[in-house]
Amino acid sequence: MFRKGFLGVLALSLFSFLFYLSSAHSQKGTISKEEASCYQCHEEIKSLKVENKHGSLSCAKCHGKLAKHLKDPEKLPETNLELSLCGQCHASQYETYISVNLKSKAKVEKATTTSRSPTFDKLMTPHGFTKGHDEPRSHIFMLTDHYLVDRAYGGRFQLKSWRDITKDGKLWDVV
Repeated sequence: MFRKGFLGVLALSLFSFLFYLSSAHSQKGTISKEEASCYQCHEEIKSLKVENKHGSLSCAKCHGKLAKHLKDPEKLPETNLELSLCGQCHASQYETYISVNLKSKAKVEKATTTSRSPTFDKLMTPHGFTKGHDEPRSHIFMLTDHYLVDRAYGGRFQLKSWRDITKDGKLWDVV
């Protein structure tokens, strides 16, 4: 009895896996009408995008004002670089990007002790996630923290209110 049940579950799992692979393969090769119009002028992007892990995403997911661009190629589309957009799919990475972990301590080997700002290398990296660097405050606060603690500024910059220490947004809204 157990053996028949096990074989049934195994067969169902195998069938489901094969169905998943076939649907993923067929979706990867499918190009929407919108993307086809993009590829008329951007042929070099097609080969990069179709084989990419983001290949299933529409061009409009990251690019705006495409209708105006299609009517007049001189009007460039907008590219949305908001991290919250990436965070829609990469939720755990985004959460570490905006988090504060006051119990962690920065890794000594990540610091650059010869620069004016001891952690200038972290300030300039694109993904200073708290998870990867064990920073008490994540990358989203790095610019604010740079102005507040860098010796080059001699204490000229202060927070408007200490209650804003965890507020994200534009630098000059909190400093």
